[in-house]
Amino acid sequence: MILENYDIITANPINIKPISLEEHYSFHHNAKNLQQIKNIIDEYYPQYSDSYGKCIKNGTVIYYSNSFIAKKETYDSLCDFVFGVLKIFEEKYHIDDENERTKYAEEKLDLYNRNLHIQVEYNKGHPTLSYLEYQKRICGYLFERLVTLYMYHNRLKIYRCGDYLKMENKMSI
Repeated sequence: MILENYDIITANPINIKPISLEEHYSFHHNAKNLQQIKNIIDEYYPQYSDSYGKCIKNGTVIYYSNSFIAKKETYDSLCDFVFGVLKIFEEKYHIDDENERTKYAEEKLDLYNRNLHIQVEYNKGHPTLSYLEYQKRICGYLFERLVTLYMYHNRLKIYRCGDYLKMENKMSI
């Protein structure tokens, strides 16, 4: 049984060297949102502040996909942290303001359109999404970083099971 020896099962992480998770996020999304998350962590979850610096500001490894299986205690604790941060984020910073999101997405898209290489890469990754639609998943992108931060900070024993959360029929959880 995997969870007898590990805290969490998830896909392989991605190393985005040479840039940090903060730089990567800022390039693809509104950098202000990640700064707001940092402010929330500093105010409400200060025990995570040092880990934030090492994992998000300077770190290069991220666990994408928002898919994992965990022991109940780990799952509950992880969800309390991540959803606690996101709830404060939504309430405090009014991320549902469509005008704010639209304005930001239009500015970012304009920047992308000025750089053909970036636009081509963007279209390869999300061929059916407009940039505005892509940015509506903002909490999903923040969730990935917060889960990565949680696993780093709490030094979880992680079972990595492939590029996506693929499990063989015989895997015992």
